[in-house]
Amino acid sequence: MKGEVRAYLESIDCPSRDDYDLSTSESTFPDGSDYKIELLPTSLEQYDTLIDLGEEHDVPVNKFIDVTGTVFDSDEEIREKCKRCREEGIQLLMEPEKGHDPSDVSQQMALGAMPGGTVRGVDNLVNTLAEVKRAAELGVRGFNLQDEGVLRVCLKMREDGELPPDTLLKVSSAFNVANPSSLAFWADHLDATDSVNPARDLTIPMLGALREVTDQPIDVHAFWHEDVVRTHDMPEIVRVAAPVSIKNYRVADPGHGTITMAEQYAQSVRVVETIDDEHPEASQFENDRSNPGVPAEPGADW
Repeated sequence: MKGEVRAYLESIDCPSRDDYDLSTSESTFPDGSDYKIELLPTSLEQYDTLIDLGEEHDVPVNKFIDVTGTVFDSDEEIREKCKRCREEGIQLLMEPEKGHDPSDVSQQMALGAMPGGTVRGVDNLVNTLAEVKRAAELGVRGFNLQDEGVLRVCLKMREDGELPPDTLLKVSSAFNVANPSSLAFWADHLDATDSVNPARDLTIPMLGALREVTDQPIDVHAFWHEDVVRTHDMPEIVRVAAPVSIKNYRVADPGHGTITMAEQYAQSVRVVETIDDEHPEASQFENDRSNPGVPAEPGADW
């Protein structure tokens, strides 16, 4: 029975097993690079910290994922965040909302970990999409999305000109994409420069199998809270699964409290050093104002 299933998967261009051979990826970002550095600042102070550290250490951060939610940012704050990233050629993906809904009891309990950023009901769908449009008008050209319904409409909005054509969309780790068939499903709906954040705990052979079905960029956690630390895995992950955004969200350390943005940056630099040592052929993405996802001027036409 399993043999028949494996044969059928191969007939529809889906891997029939994880990539235990650890094949080298032939895919890259459009500029020919293999990886980006991705961090998650939420305040202007943290934006400035990462920009300054990138210049000081010559390891720039390529992508900011701002997960607080634009619903909590004033127009002026969003404009300033966009300005910082535009000047440095940094891609900025903001999250509109996280499904905030006072009637959702599950969000107020431990069970809230299950629905994550799910948007409940049409009214909240409208609220979230209105935040997307507001942010786009202020210059944002990238969004981190946690809900399939919001993603579906945003894809259609981009197609219909309701969002700028150079807007990047990211399938959040909240979707828990964890096998090649799932990744292929989303890749069929996305633009080539959009990205997918797979489940955080996939093995290197599993990530290699994802790469077999699409050239779609993927975002892989090198760090996540105190649970995921993959510094020594990243050279192989980049080799097998490129193009990869290397994501750092290690915001706490047991017994040591909160980890600062500067400390998170230092951890990311250590990852780059490890890649340089063990996979020196790999290259980091080049920041450029012309890249998709880099903010535009407020009110820019599209």
